Amino acid sequence: MDDVRKWLSRLKLDHLAKVFEVNQVDFDTLRLLSDGDLRDMQIPLGPRKKLLTAIKRLIDESGKVLAPISGERSPTDHPVLRPGRFNRICGPHGP
Repeated sequence: MDDVRKWLSRLKLDHLAKVFEVNQVDFDTLRLLSDGDLRDMQIPLGPRKKLLTAIKRLIDESGKVLAPISGERSPTDHPVLRPGRFNRICGPHGP
């Protein structure tokens, strides 16, 4: 939950941290939230739009989910394990 609290603080929405805590939204769940979910959490329109924009930024162009702000790296963040990387190094048929 600390990752979510830090993320909200960076967005200047730290006053919503308790709402996320009460709803048991961790950093992995955060990435799955929709407008309807945020509305169900009774988050007002302005902050809701900011949150949705920031959530979209958590996923880059390739669809890879980025690591939490704590600096932890997901396995697909590793340069060798990145999707498509194997084909660029070894070709479509392997080494």
